[in-house]
Amino acid sequence: MQILRLLLFSALLSNVPLQAGMGPGAGRKADIPARVHILSIGINSYGSLPYEFANCVRDAEAYEASFVRDYRRLFPSDTASQRKADERIIRYRCVNESAKREDILATLNKVIRDARPEDAFVFTFSGFSFDIREADSSLSTWFAPFGIALPGAVNDNAYPATSELKAGALSLKELKDLFQLVPANQQLFISEAGTTDNFRVAFLRALLEDDPRVILLSPKNRVVVYPQGLTLDQCYCRNGRKSFQNGPICHFISSLNDTAVNLFDLMRSDARQERAGMALRQRELSCGLPGYPNGYMGILFERKYIEDISLLFPDAGGRSRGGKTQRTGPVTAPGFTGRKVALLSGCSSFQAGEYWEYLPNARRDAEAIAAVLHDLYGYDTIVLRDALREELERALLDLSRTLGPNDQLFLYFAGHGDYDSALLDDGFVVCRNSLSPEQDPMRNSYLAYSRLERYINRLPSRQIIMVLDLCFGASFDNTLSRCKETKAYAADPDGSFLMAKSRFRTRLFLSSGAFRKVPDGFSGSHSPFALRMLEALRGKGGEEGFLTATDLFRFVYKLPAEPRMASFGDDECGSEFVFLPR
Repeated sequence: MQILRLLLFSALLSNVPLQAGMGPGAGRKADIPARVHILSIGINSYGSLPYEFANCVRDAEAYEASFVRDYRRLFPSDTASQRKADERIIRYRCVNESAKREDILATLNKVIRDARPEDAFVFTFSGFSFDIREADSSLSTWFAPFGIALPGAVNDNAYPATSELKAGALSLKELKDLFQLVPANQQLFISEAGTTDNFRVAFLRALLEDDPRVILLSPKNRVVVYPQGLTLDQCYCRNGRKSFQNGPICHFISSLNDTAVNLFDLMRSDARQERAGMALRQRELSCGLPGYPNGYMGILFERKYIEDISLLFPDAGGRSRGGKTQRTGPVTAPGFTGRKVALLSGCSSFQAGEYWEYLPNARRDAEAIAAVLHDLYGYDTIVLRDALREELERALLDLSRTLGPNDQLFLYFAGHGDYDSALLDDGFVVCRNSLSPEQDPMRNSYLAYSRLERYINRLPSRQIIMVLDLCFGASFDNTLSRCKETKAYAADPDGSFLMAKSRFRTRLFLSSGAFRKVPDGFSGSHSPFALRMLEALRGKGGEEGFLTATDLFRFVYKLPAEPRMASFGDDECGSEFVFLPR
């Protein structure tokens, strides 16, 4: 008897229309992912658990081999080109004993650290999952890594929540937080795991963005391949009466030998994507898997799905109820005719190193965001690396002399932040020459948030946004809501969003966390906050052609550090900072 592995996702999302398109031969070389990161997980035996599968490890191996095969097919067949392709494939296989919780998390962290936007990321999981009944009676779904110990009692198909159980499992929420930080713009997720109906929806939520506007603005193209109901550990094809030692989806993917399509076409943004989906669907039909009259496999193209929803419900993913802007060039508005200036400070090294630890990513964050602002948006960028307090204040003084009212100013500070609640009730930017709090209890060697606020508020530019990727950044303004009422806060007669926003005096700030410490991220990468900011900026505002501070906040606000956005100083209610690409 075949072993059942129950899996995934709602039937509502299963009927994604597929259309024929071009084959891979019509693509340009620029379409090929610079590198591909393949994480394939397969667990046959859990040791202490009464669950034994025959083909999960085979599935992990077959998925890896299939994507390696098709990535190599994107290159010419000569030896030098194939060697080049092999050098760009990064494989991570976690099977049985090597698929413990710490192994999977460490591997995902490597992908976050090493991947680049121009890469592709493939994630597959074959094994077991289970539900936990939380204290409020809600259900949460968890992957079972190798070595986990489950309690014997199951109540209503769910285990009672215990700290020990959660410490050994891998929650889908935790996976979601990590997947958000993978920089690769092309992403594909496949799984044949699960034992409850709850898993279908839970796994979809773990993989996909839940904010339609973020999907439309993001440069990421994400795809999920999933079973639509009860799943199998072994594929049996009625046509030909053949049995294959893989799960059905794994068999459909690994046996796809259509030279007109490529598995990496699934992550394209054109007709080739749907052609590849159609080829997989045809592979399923030719198998004739018995017992699944409505089909076994579903394919969800995240961007295509959201575009369809937006057509049916325009308010779900758009900013207004008017028609979509047809652009033939850069978006402009009379109020945005001045210079675009960005001052970015990244402080990684500190003279008081015995107290303020080295932050490897702060300089990298400032430099990367500066590069995107310059290359994609045309900003004149000033980057300060490990700046002294005097250098920061001198740079702000220079801006007060050179900026005009129609200029836009973007400010970014990355590094350590501090907060004194006992005496000063203020937050601080820690500069390279800042002493420890014991040596400088009055924080005279720091740049106080209150002082910084006064500096920035008096600058002549009408539009200013400041981003604080620092600990305790939310303490920059304790009200987190203040704005100045103005008669200008009325609907613009011609309905122009840009025209209306260009008239307001804008003083906004965005912090990477609430009144707490925030992570610097993995060495050699970026902070989680900076990674999401870069993703938003690289999307260039999608089809609308512009990005707002509110859009930027939508990309980061669900990070665990609880980012905040608010106004300060003389900000006028209804203001908005607008990023206009070149």
